[in-house]
Amino acid sequence: MSSMPKSISTLVGFAALLLLALTLPLDQSAWAQLPAATLSSIQPTGAQQGTEVEVKITGVNLEQVSSLHFSHPGITAVPKQKQNAKTKTTATVPNTFIVSVTPDVPQGAYEVRASGYYGVSSPRSFVISSLPEVLETEPNNQIDQSQQVQAGTIINGVISAGDFDAFQFKAKQGQRLLILCEAKQIDAYWEPILTLFDSEGRQLQEARDTTFHDLILDFTPPKDGIYTIQIHDLLYADGRYVGGRNNPCFYRLTINDGPYIDYVFPPAGVPGTTDTFTLFGRNLPGGKRTSDMLPCGKPLEQLTVQIDVPSSAPAEPAIETFQRLRFGSMVAAPSKSMEGFEYRLPAKNGPSNSVFIGFATEKQVSENEPNNTPETTQLVNVPCEITGRFANRGDRDWYDFKAKKGDVFQIEVLSQRLGVGTDPFLVLQQVKPDGTAVDLKEIDDQTLAGIGRRTRVLNTGRYSFNSKTDDPGYRFVAPADGTYRIMLRDMYFMSRGDARFVYRLSIRKEQPDFRLVTTTHYPEDLGPQNRNREPWSTLLRRGGTERIDVLVYRWDGFEGDVKLSVKGLPKGVTCEPTTVRPYQQTAALIFKADDTVNNWNGPIQVIGEAVINDKPETRVAEASAVMSLGRTARFIPRSRRTRETILSVTEEDAPFLVTIGAGKTWKTQSDQKMKVPVKVTRRGDFKEAVQLIPVVNPDNISSKVITIPANKSEGEVEITVNKKALTGLHQMVFEVKTDVQFSKIKADGSKAAPRKTSVRLPTTQINLEVTPVPTEASKTPAT
Repeated sequence: MSSMPKSISTLVGFAALLLLALTLPLDQSAWAQLPAATLSSIQPTGAQQGTEVEVKITGVNLEQVSSLHFSHPGITAVPKQKQNAKTKTTATVPNTFIVSVTPDVPQGAYEVRASGYYGVSSPRSFVISSLPEVLETEPNNQIDQSQQVQAGTIINGVISAGDFDAFQFKAKQGQRLLILCEAKQIDAYWEPILTLFDSEGRQLQEARDTTFHDLILDFTPPKDGIYTIQIHDLLYADGRYVGGRNNPCFYRLTINDGPYIDYVFPPAGVPGTTDTFTLFGRNLPGGKRTSDMLPCGKPLEQLTVQIDVPSSAPAEPAIETFQRLRFGSMVAAPSKSMEGFEYRLPAKNGPSNSVFIGFATEKQVSENEPNNTPETTQLVNVPCEITGRFANRGDRDWYDFKAKKGDVFQIEVLSQRLGVGTDPFLVLQQVKPDGTAVDLKEIDDQTLAGIGRRTRVLNTGRYSFNSKTDDPGYRFVAPADGTYRIMLRDMYFMSRGDARFVYRLSIRKEQPDFRLVTTTHYPEDLGPQNRNREPWSTLLRRGGTERIDVLVYRWDGFEGDVKLSVKGLPKGVTCEPTTVRPYQQTAALIFKADDTVNNWNGPIQVIGEAVINDKPETRVAEASAVMSLGRTARFIPRSRRTRETILSVTEEDAPFLVTIGAGKTWKTQSDQKMKVPVKVTRRGDFKEAVQLIPVVNPDNISSKVITIPANKSEGEVEITVNKKALTGLHQMVFEVKTDVQFSKIKADGSKAAPRKTSVRLPTTQINLEVTPVPTEASKTPAT
């Protein structure tokens, strides 16, 4: 039986072609980088514990890829070998590996990177499960072509443009099956829809979701029989057109009766204690049915458990949990409020999914209903952290607290960042002696560290790094002794309510601090017209420079300098320390390789040092990477945390090197202009003109774009220091825009014919020190 009428198929095909036309690049002459390895997909995207599986990888600049690196030592890979029957010789099958997983590898998502001539690639997810895994086999587009699978199985598949994938399975009456589709959670970039049919081809259920949650179809068969699950993309599109030319719509489809945790309450625990938590979910062993119903009409179960809360966050971050939460385009800005650990419920038929449990920042208080009106407001003693839920439609939660004039509190809500589809809205009021209340502040979304949806990060491209959150936050200074009131609700509270809509409301004393996140640099031109490109990795060429950006997240009033340095660099590679000033949220680290470096790759550490409350503090930067760039306003880029900051070094020569300022710190007073020398070291046949574009300009310090003509090797940039410039150290960074003749390596080791490539590459930084203008009293007579 056909899965849909022919007329609908034709319409779907037209929609796919229209989407392709709308997403084709507007400018085919996009600037580029020199080649660096990019891993776009790995298929299958996971394996069962204690098994061996053949995987194939796709991507860009994967010439001579010889190995795969996994983030767990129990996952290893070797290139697949194929024997020639005639010559009796063996040869390596390109981009194909045999992956082995030891039985002791814990269930969860890990990272895999490919290593080849062009360095170590960007990461992708590789999931280890306790269930048998199979590959999707075509043709399976129609119901009567359905692939036969068993319940308790994971299917690894790929959706192409206009594609439908259908799978048939047997199910028993009354057996609660959860059909789980993972796509965005494993770095794919599309919107899956699941549709369930009975043996007569009648549609029984459908599941779709626009958040970054797992997509679940909750099904209890009305009778024994054969059922069909069908999967397709919301836009019937190919991932190549919405997430990059080599980013297919891959997925993992699980049909199972194992446990699944929807949420935990409370969502945080006190570090270093054993506490009681209630798990809410489905198929929980020993769980009891609750009166709460999911939006799909299915009941939730609850189970009370004792959990040991670690005293601190584990050294290995809970990457799997973080990447599965709905944080928007960028993984939530790191902060003390978002530190915690992951938990799985053990069961005979395999452990549950992982859930994030945070570390409480203050003593915990539970919401006490009814508190839906100002007359039934709940009085709390601050500082504290309140745990509650927007459980019902129309729910509003009111809290009163007392404060003295001048008291400073950080008021912060965590809900959307906990992975639920809420949009909290907060109103802060002052309660007068006569009992009336006056609004002081309405607080909706916050942009952490000033890095938001429409804020460029060091000119790294619009919308690439998004730290905006729907969770409100506010620094409150009490204007007088008295009582203050908070009303908290979901923005769309009149149309929805859900028991899973949990929140943490923190009213705490200020604790100034900062966190760091590294991310691969993206050049200035990464606008909507150039989003056909792939995320790339950091590859430093011999005699050249490369750049890694650092995002600095400050909170609770921290406004000090942060000094950045790098540990773990190989011989011949240097990176000058950089000071991030109070007005900055980002910094650029420039890496330079001398003419003797050897091939190398590995993790590095970016260290941040600062003084907080007169005490030296050190923080190690977390890592992140862009998984998909996107190409339309709808398909915005997506980033997430990664386990390590990786640098690759190659013996391939950089075509040129531009140095500014002769590697020294240039001193000047404010309200001055100064000229700084520029030197171009040309290699091979490189003779083109070089344009220097300032991309990191400190506040009140600027420079114009300059061009060094072809065949010239020297020039100078003029820097203007405004009279309002902050005294102390500052960093300026220029990008180099030019054309190079580049010969790309082939799979067999030979080089292709030279090809003219327009590139934008980082160069060395200029370090400036602005000194105070001397007063008359401080002037020393000339000698």
